Amino acid sequence: MGAQRAAPAIQPANPALDLPEGFSPFQRAPAGGVDLGVTRSTHRHSTLRSGALLGVCGLLLLGCRSTAPSLPRPVDPISDEWEEEDGIERKHWIDELHGSAPGVDWRAIERDNDEAERLRRLERRVAGLTPAAPGNWTEIGSRNQSGQTRCSALAPDGSLLLGSANGGLWRASLGGSDWRPLSDDLGGGVDEVQALAIGGDEILVLRRGRDVFRSLAEGPWQRSAGLDDLIGARRLLRRGSELLLLGLCATESGPATVLYASTDGAASFVVRWQAKAWDGDLAVDRDSNSLVLLHDTGLWRSSDDGQSFDRFAELGAAASGGRLALGGNPVEWTYTLLEAGDEHRLLALDSQGVLRDHGTMADSFGTLASLGSDADTVFVGGMELWRSQAAGEDLAIVNAWTDYYTDPQHALHADVRGFDVLHTAAGTELALAHTDGGTYLSQDGGASWRNLCGEGLGVGQVYDTLSDAREPERLAIGTQDQGFQVGLVEASSPLERGGPSTDTEQLLSGDYGYLVSGGRSHQRIFASYPDFVLIGLGIDGAHPALDRSPLPRGAQHAWMPPLVADPNDPQACFLLGARLHRYAPSRTGRYRSKVFGEGLFHAGEASYLVAMDFSPADAQRVVAADDAGGRHFSQDGGVTWSSAVPDGASAEGFRPNVIAAHPFDREVFAVGGSGYGGPAARWSRDGGATWAPMGSGLPRTLVLDLAWFDDDTLYAATEAGPFRWRRATDTWEALAGDLAPATTYWSVEALPSAGLVRYGTYGRGVWDFEPSGDQPVSR
Repeated sequence: MGAQRAAPAIQPANPALDLPEGFSPFQRAPAGGVDLGVTRSTHRHSTLRSGALLGVCGLLLLGCRSTAPSLPRPVDPISDEWEEEDGIERKHWIDELHGSAPGVDWRAIERDNDEAERLRRLERRVAGLTPAAPGNWTEIGSRNQSGQTRCSALAPDGSLLLGSANGGLWRASLGGSDWRPLSDDLGGGVDEVQALAIGGDEILVLRRGRDVFRSLAEGPWQRSAGLDDLIGARRLLRRGSELLLLGLCATESGPATVLYASTDGAASFVVRWQAKAWDGDLAVDRDSNSLVLLHDTGLWRSSDDGQSFDRFAELGAAASGGRLALGGNPVEWTYTLLEAGDEHRLLALDSQGVLRDHGTMADSFGTLASLGSDADTVFVGGMELWRSQAAGEDLAIVNAWTDYYTDPQHALHADVRGFDVLHTAAGTELALAHTDGGTYLSQDGGASWRNLCGEGLGVGQVYDTLSDAREPERLAIGTQDQGFQVGLVEASSPLERGGPSTDTEQLLSGDYGYLVSGGRSHQRIFASYPDFVLIGLGIDGAHPALDRSPLPRGAQHAWMPPLVADPNDPQACFLLGARLHRYAPSRTGRYRSKVFGEGLFHAGEASYLVAMDFSPADAQRVVAADDAGGRHFSQDGGVTWSSAVPDGASAEGFRPNVIAAHPFDREVFAVGGSGYGGPAARWSRDGGATWAPMGSGLPRTLVLDLAWFDDDTLYAATEAGPFRWRRATDTWEALAGDLAPATTYWSVEALPSAGLVRYGTYGRGVWDFEPSGDQPVSR
């Protein structure tokens, strides 16, 4: 995406949403008035993104005081590997979030965690064990709001395979109905997918970063052999019955560009060709079956299956890499999108060797495609999709990103991360654009589009949930890609195949997290966005209204500043920074922030607070944590502070993310964070003055959220999955079993009187866990 998108203009406070008469964001009457005793930490950790609305344009207008909608733009996203090529501020924040000691590679550790979980589940499947978990898991959704999708392929039976960001691989009919997940045991995202048939068997192959896996007849996923030296993949292609993988490989003399080939359905790969390191691309000429390579600022062709390549064109532009697309069948145009720093330059070479330079593309993500049926049609994807029907001349936006919110079924969502041109067995050409809000299909060369992901694709990237304490079926969700959502939780019917049960309505575009509310009421909800604090009023009624208040001017805080509800005033919340800032309505009704208390939290290596919680048993007792790992406690409601006794956490690279106060004991607090050099969870039994490790059994991972279920049980959301700690055993147990998806669990809230724990996942939406039994599932 290049530069950070402009922040939305802050509207005057208290603008009501201009909603249709009698509109309600909920689809059914709520079950009324049961106090289910909700408990949960008031602190949440979250990353955030853009959104989708089901046809109610008024919901998107803050204030409706001008003819143009004031939409918070999507902010730069994070990939499954936390490595998108844009969003420098967000990258820095993610690194801080995963804080680790010097020399500790947290990415490698989490990759090992993913592999251990895959092998655990594989072992159980091979042994023929019945899928189990220490409780019942129910997929909530959203059912009708998608998240980021990246790639697609057609299966041998004609069904559509779709890869998502951290939500795995899915299959559906070509019309986009009956979505079902295929890689919940594998977890993670899918950057590329291919499918082939060998000996009558369907083989699915997916690439996630530099890892390649195969599945035979939807069986367990196996890692492909022969790729141990691969350090970065660029393109996975199918050519007939063989697979080709272009990437960077580690050699004795340094990195090199390598072409791997597999002739056994991705069971193994061997090196077929090698050259100097350059981030190029590979394509198959469908007419001649030859290979075309973009490498070292030139175009190369191979007629011997990739054993050797001959340069046939020099592009004449300095670049570090690029993308390649072939237009026409036979090829009439060879399109390249060269990368130089943050810029992408579009070039087109015709069949006579004449090169056309169409200049630098704004907001390009490096997404490039062309049609086989119309060589003159080329697509470039970025924040929006660009299309030319003149071989790169007269590029025009297919639709503005804001158009999506008035017509989500036909107008493309923001951020085109991938684009595929597929051909059915009958020869029909399909163009598929993969966006941060799902995949769109065109069968007329990009003139019109249809959303394939409007029902049943459970890949929501959730950073926080907030359930109403009085009616916990009332659910608010803060997401990446799909904004601030609300809905009423629906139970899955036992007659249904499964899948997400609940539709949600998007009240505002943008990316939201740290959903907090005094008394956990939906009458007033606060949420964090990188440039403002969102205040949702009357979210539990038929006429919700949304306010925005700017972040404190000149304040030092995290890129996404955490919020904490004020336990003494449901109209107020705290924003964490180098100082505490309290948001409350002024005499005019506008929300203003003021510095609160005497605490200064930017001493030594610390820059600002990253977590805080008030004791439900005594609101005068408060514990907070800073970004250097230090903890602080207050006995007067956050006015004055003392520092905890150092426990060596900073030397271990511990960076806190969440503080969870015990629901009944004012002296007990738990803290969770990055556990790559030491314990990821610790607790205090003296009000925050001293701390000790919290049990065993938690892997080296990142704790993103904590919630007390009762006096003796604490639930955790981590990058390695959902976990539970019990005081009686002082151990952590894994909860996913074989029933819940292997993905990142980012938020957790406890609903003890309802007997439920609600998890938000980054890639697989919201899930409810109903504990049962006492036996943990071994990892």
